[in-house]
Amino acid sequence: DANLSRNIPLAPFNEILGIASTNVPAYSNGNDSYTSQEYYYLYGVYMGMKWQYVEYARRCFFMRKGCVFQSVEGVADVWSQGSPYPPKNESLLIYSRSDPDMPLLDR
Repeated sequence: DANLSRNIPLAPFNEILGIASTNVPAYSNGNDSYTSQEYYYLYGVYMGMKWQYVEYARRCFFMRKGCVFQSVEGVADVWSQGSPYPPKNESLLIYSRSDPDMPLLDR
């Protein structure tokens, strides 16, 4: 309901919403339509645009595994979707795009 969602306070941009695992903070983007145009680097390695979904996935893999992936249209483009196995602890769930007209948020 659109009226209901207007009454829910949003976390301000840059506020930590939680910590995945023991070391990967999840930051608020402010709302679902805001794009900061601020680029984020961790130890000099490009992670993406603050605090978009591709940036979060890159930061998770960089901090947990020491790897990064190339420029992509969306994080769903990194892996083929679906697995016969349930997620394990420390898994990062990445959903396929729900709308082909979804805006490009990060590369």
